[in-house]
Formats: sequence, structure tokens, C-alpha cells
Amino acid sequence: MHGTFNGVHLNRITSITTEHAGSSTLTKIRGMEASATDLEFLKLNSHARLILSDTQVEGVLIAFAADHQSYRVIIESNESSAE
Repeated sequence: MHGTFNGVHLNRITSITTEHAGSSTLTKIRGMEASATDLEFLKLNSHARLILSDTQVEGVLIAFAADHQSYRVIIESNESSAE
């Protein structure tokens, strides 16, 4: 699976999971082969937008990690804004 996160094309997304936490939804994205430089612009508590072929998630970036082999991103969104 692939998609776009804040304008950066992500190849090889390996999993996307969602869980409800109170009135919010946490969307966790994991993938392979992300360049740390592709994601170096990320800032915690900033706007986050994930676009896939059939889904769009907008919210706030609450966690991320990347190395030369993989990446993890967590977006928190209000129940009403997660699609």
C-alpha cells in the first residue's frame, strides 16, 4: 500500500490501525524503506494529513520515528474528522 503524508509520498505502508481513545481516534501508520530525510520536516503537535486511495485522515501528529529501514507515525483526530 502507498499514500501521501503531508505531501510526502510513502511507499510500502505495511499497516494502518485505528483505535478509539475517548473522543479521539488514533491512527497508527507503519512502513518500510522511508528515508529519514523524507520525514525530517515533521514536528510534533503539527497538522497531519494522510491520503490513501480510499481514505483520508486529518489531525495532529502526536508521535513519529524513522530510521533507514522503517517509520512509524501516529495521528490523533477528533471522531468527527476521521474518515
